[in-house]
Amino acid sequence: HHTTPHHTTPHHTTPHHTHCLVILSFLIFFSFPAYSQVMVLDAIGDCVKYDFEYTNCANLTSPDDWLGYVGTPDCAATRQAVMYPTDADDEVFIGAESVKRNISYLGITAGMNITVSLTVAASNNNWGSYIYPGTHEFEIRTFNNDPGYYSADFFYDEFCTHGGEVILSGANISLTGITFVNSFTLTQDANWIAIGCCLLSGGIVFDDLEICW
Repeated sequence: HHTTPHHTTPHHTTPHHTHCLVILSFLIFFSFPAYSQVMVLDAIGDCVKYDFEYTNCANLTSPDDWLGYVGTPDCAATRQAVMYPTDADDEVFIGAESVKRNISYLGITAGMNITVSLTVAASNNNWGSYIYPGTHEFEIRTFNNDPGYYSADFFYDEFCTHGGEVILSGANISLTGITFVNSFTLTQDANWIAIGCCLLSGGIVFDDLEICW
């Protein structure tokens, strides 16, 4: 007989709950927009990745959306030269060649901080353990304008003699792909990019180019 009035008249809980709801609403309204703004400001920027895929994997062809710069590169599988262990996707094989493409749409200009990475390996013969002899060095260069086209010279490759800015370089003499990474500040606009070797190479295979800015 005495419990019913006690439970039906919560004189003190209603104001208390209302006060908590006001505080909670204040925190939700003012904290979440501020938190979102911090997340935007801390973002690392934009990235683009090129996988060097082929619609038609054929000898003496450049990957989709890429052009021959020095000589004509190959779809690696047509040379029986693939990154080892074998990747599931296509790769590019270069001897004394390089490829280029227009990247002006990215809006990467002088003064920007960029990070570039590329997976590179020496190429093998017939999916075996034999490594093509020769140098296995590569360079990536960017240019303000279209660098033109140069024929491959097996004694004097012209890729590294026509300006541009080197944004990544290295060498790998093993069949296992190594990912090379470089971060720095550009000194000129990057409207075109080219990847290749500077000397006669026994064969380089590369894949998965990524640029972040």
